[in-house]
Amino acid sequence: MSHKVSYWVNLLLITALMSVSFNLFSQNLVEVKGHVLDSTTLAPIEFVNIVAIRQIDSTYVLGTTSDNSGNFSMIVPNNVCLIKLSAIGYKEKTVNLIKCKDPKLDNIKLERNLIALETVDITAQAYNTELNNGILIFKPNKNAISINDTGLDILRLSPTVYLSSSNKIVIHGNSEQASVMIDGRILPSNQVESYLSSLKANDIKSVEIQEANAVNQDANLQGGIINITTNLKTTGLTFQVSPSINYYGNNYYYQSSGTNLSLGQENWKLYGSYYYKNGQLKWDKKDNYTKTRYYYEDLIINEKSKGESFPKMHNAVFGGVFNNTKHKIGFETIADFNIPGKKEGQNEIFLSDTNGVYKDYGIRISSPINKTQLINTSLFYTYYLDSLGSKLGLEGSILSNESDYINITSSSYETNSSRDINEKNISSGNSFDKYVKIDYYKVLPSNTSIQLGIKHNSTKITSRLSVDTLNESNNWVEDSIINYTYDEKITAAYLSLKKSFKNNTIKAGIRLEQTKIDGISQWENSNDVFSSNSLDIFPYINVTSRINEKDKLSFTYSKSITRPYFVLLTNFVNRTSDFMYDVGNPELEPQIRHTINLGANRNNHYAKAFLYYTDKMFSENWETVDSLIYHTTKNNGNSLVCGLGYSYNGYLYKKWYCSFNASVYYQNIPNSYYKKNYITSSTNINNRIKINKNSSFNLYGTYRSSYIAANTLQKNLFFIDLSYSYAFFKSSLDCKILITDIFNSNNTASEVRTPYFEYDINSKHMTQAIQLKVTYKVASQKRNITKEKNISDNKMPYRL
Repeated sequence: MSHKVSYWVNLLLITALMSVSFNLFSQNLVEVKGHVLDSTTLAPIEFVNIVAIRQIDSTYVLGTTSDNSGNFSMIVPNNVCLIKLSAIGYKEKTVNLIKCKDPKLDNIKLERNLIALETVDITAQAYNTELNNGILIFKPNKNAISINDTGLDILRLSPTVYLSSSNKIVIHGNSEQASVMIDGRILPSNQVESYLSSLKANDIKSVEIQEANAVNQDANLQGGIINITTNLKTTGLTFQVSPSINYYGNNYYYQSSGTNLSLGQENWKLYGSYYYKNGQLKWDKKDNYTKTRYYYEDLIINEKSKGESFPKMHNAVFGGVFNNTKHKIGFETIADFNIPGKKEGQNEIFLSDTNGVYKDYGIRISSPINKTQLINTSLFYTYYLDSLGSKLGLEGSILSNESDYINITSSSYETNSSRDINEKNISSGNSFDKYVKIDYYKVLPSNTSIQLGIKHNSTKITSRLSVDTLNESNNWVEDSIINYTYDEKITAAYLSLKKSFKNNTIKAGIRLEQTKIDGISQWENSNDVFSSNSLDIFPYINVTSRINEKDKLSFTYSKSITRPYFVLLTNFVNRTSDFMYDVGNPELEPQIRHTINLGANRNNHYAKAFLYYTDKMFSENWETVDSLIYHTTKNNGNSLVCGLGYSYNGYLYKKWYCSFNASVYYQNIPNSYYKKNYITSSTNINNRIKINKNSSFNLYGTYRSSYIAANTLQKNLFFIDLSYSYAFFKSSLDCKILITDIFNSNNTASEVRTPYFEYDINSKHMTQAIQLKVTYKVASQKRNITKEKNISDNKMPYRL
């Protein structure tokens, strides 16, 4: 498809989507306004529930709440006759619009309910989990969290979410890493851990877990989406600092410190955070080893590794938001600087025949240093079109990423000196990613809404890799160089319609993405050129049914894509060890996934049945030539994953809060060289027991049985963390003692099987540690005492 044709296809597509909605918006609507007062004091009442109902069939149309002045406004169809008002501490009131005739209701007076309520110690409040249009919404229980908790701690409490000890975030049943969003804006994968480590738990409003991406989201999100919504309203100044240290013994440690600051009033907020970590860690050869057994050669290679690393990282966040009844505007800048000290590793390599007879012995010493700098700035604006929730959103983002890597490797063998290696690998890369998008959402009469939007994303990457060797004078000389550039442009448009009936809601949509990729790699007087231009269609449908007041069912289908990175497409050969090389595959095609999810929600319980069908799945492949292993990525047919999952989040008994997640699933990979069929189970549980108002005890455990990933069997995983927290000075100071991996059982092991060799891997870094974390919080809030006294019965904490 030529560039001119592509342009007109995009233009016609966007025009068609925009024009679909015009006729839908011209409906007979009327604006209902009112002012709610206390009948005794005549003080305004805020947070009053106002619901519009059709009198002919008693059908709920929409709802809103009164503001801090007692005012409300909403646009409703002209067939709405009844308005119901309710508030805690007041009698419910119904207003008939036909009798009133004028939709401007002026002063509506609510009478106080004189029934006295006992003062109780609330532990289990409203239900924490709700299924809404295919999205599982989790609202953290404020009684179950402490000021020490971060965004990562909240995810460990969230339903269906699993965090590994290295903080890899996945949704139960899905092996792909989940994409994390903050208020609908996606975080780069290498910023997730640092951002969530600095995010305060008390700043989190809800966690939205979405196992199938909708059409208003990028189609390349195959691991599901976790959207964290934050509390926008802050009154006064809040300052919090949280230093911590992990001690592993023998002078090995890992320390971090986080500082948060926020300042705001009723409708604006400024916030910032700084997070720092550094340490000295090691890994030991008794726990880190590989074994390679060649099928067609009389050779076995055993390799053991040990070393030390000195991680060092800085993360800073600064942002602001302004929000009123008509506009919301904000910005956020995230900066990550990874500046580690020198990393030193030593590998012992034992070569023998299949009978264990010695053939050779070598030692490899490596000293890699990897520095990265990442800055991400986002701007967003929302215009609220009416009181029904209609809105127009604009968003843009610029992401800059720079990296520099140097690794000096030296290998020496006793018997065969031809295996000796002296190399210096130097690589540098820059990536520049930017996008702009427009989203339009319109609420229509008869419980209907339409959503459409466009997005353009541009990614440009330049990179250079050189391999130097030592000459006879013991000086480094460039042996090979590769330069590559990658330019990707994705233009997307989507349309989605939602219709609600009495107890059912149907949402369906379609997303179109046109992807244009141009890449070139230059090495050894050779150029590899890659170019593609494709138009992909991604449908989505969700059906949600409310069975009764407690039970909901939801069915979701979506299609997604994973496009290969350009580095996987080049023919350049790069050494990764004495006997293994990485090489790209120009024939690699995008991976397509179809997701089906059936979910059921009752109170704090959630159960699901899921199916993932992947076509042209990415698979690691290995081949051997003269005892050397060449590693690449290929499309390896299809795979099927189907299973069941269950989650519970709530109080088991009085002050015992529990988050429990479990899943079991079946895997089928017809073209796997190892296991073609496998059954896997996974469980994680987080128990929080409140001993008294100042102290709590926490037990977090995870177990995952083995599972297959194409030609690899990932071995089972198990670890338990234990912690105790105590709060001082009315919870402004919190001290936490944590023991991670108390049985020292957390390690990574896998088995690779190919037609050429067996490859077994065992890797364990330092996981067992004692952590001490102290959090101190200072908050200064201004209150309008007179106003608060008048409406205190109806404040949000009481309504919960």
